[in-house]
Amino acid sequence: MKTFKYWLFSISLFPVFVLFGTSLGLGSVTQLYVFAVLIFPFFRNNLIENVLYINRRFIFFIIILFSLIFLNIAQSINPVDSFLYWIIYILFIYGFHSWVKFFIKNNKFSELLFFLKQRIGFYMLFSLFLMYVCIFILEMGSNRTMNSFGIINGSVLAYFWFYKFKNSFYKVLLLLILTYGLFISLSRSSLIFSFLSIILIELLSFKKNFKRNLFIATVIFIGFVNSVPLILNWINNKQFRPGTDITDLAGLAVLNNDRFMLIENFLRVYKNNFFTGYGINSEYYLLSEWGTNIGVHNGVLEMILTLGVPLSIIFLIFFFFSFKNLYKISKINLEYKGILCFVLYCLIRSYGETYFIVNIGNVMSIVFLVVLITFFNIKNSING
Repeated sequence: MKTFKYWLFSISLFPVFVLFGTSLGLGSVTQLYVFAVLIFPFFRNNLIENVLYINRRFIFFIIILFSLIFLNIAQSINPVDSFLYWIIYILFIYGFHSWVKFFIKNNKFSELLFFLKQRIGFYMLFSLFLMYVCIFILEMGSNRTMNSFGIINGSVLAYFWFYKFKNSFYKVLLLLILTYGLFISLSRSSLIFSFLSIILIELLSFKKNFKRNLFIATVIFIGFVNSVPLILNWINNKQFRPGTDITDLAGLAVLNNDRFMLIENFLRVYKNNFFTGYGINSEYYLLSEWGTNIGVHNGVLEMILTLGVPLSIIFLIFFFFSFKNLYKISKINLEYKGILCFVLYCLIRSYGETYFIVNIGNVMSIVFLVVLITFFNIKNSING
């Protein structure tokens, strides 16, 4: 378990290495670090080799899966980069799956579940703090980094809403800081998605104090919405936001209309590569029939475009069973609601961004996959 904690801590350092690596022009070094951190622990103590045996019942499925991945790589504009990405992704998925099996075999799975529900949010919070220091104090990064800061901030807010602090004052203070952080980012819509996730989880849990929590969420939400013009005007004066002019909610509504245009583009082009997709690193949005140089900005649709329909269905089935298991255990043990809300936020947030199951480029996406793989392996008899 100690190795697992060190592993998560090293992942939480991603923003520092990525931002400094980019600033110093050391992109390849940064990628090497990411690869080493994600994959290296899985080869300790022959972890992968211990579960390398594959049940014969899954051989046909595995052949189909890898055939689809091979076709996807071949379809990519840059097959080499696509191949390297798939290698890292597969090793990460299979490696952590093996790690979970190792915990189960050694009767430590309950310990893993307890750690996830009690500590996983603090690693994301620490990573978010590092991003804040790099962006606002050291003035590093770009608009894309600011957008990622807001998206990850929303996931942390969704998690800590249900976290039990010994002193409620610190919880309220943390939630207010996180909410403010969303408004100084480039992803203010993440606040809407995070509160929507919270309200849905509150409805699903049927807690007695639901009305109180809903009232608190509404008051905070209305208060910050009313302060939007002042905050956005302050943001527009910052050097890291050149050329932007979104100073009211009407401007945000225009951005939402753009999302519908991108969905229309998706419906025009996805059939052209129905089975293989356009490839992980393919710039499909440069197609003449796409109509704009902007990506689809939707995690599920992005997955279908890049992977193809058959491979996307496999990933969606994996997500469905993981979410189903997580929801079941959350009904038994309410302490898992923080993780449930985090996963629901990642799903809902994918409406406006590309972050979903095939993304391993930031802390939130990696934690998202860690949670899904863990609860995919959970047994109904375990109640946390």
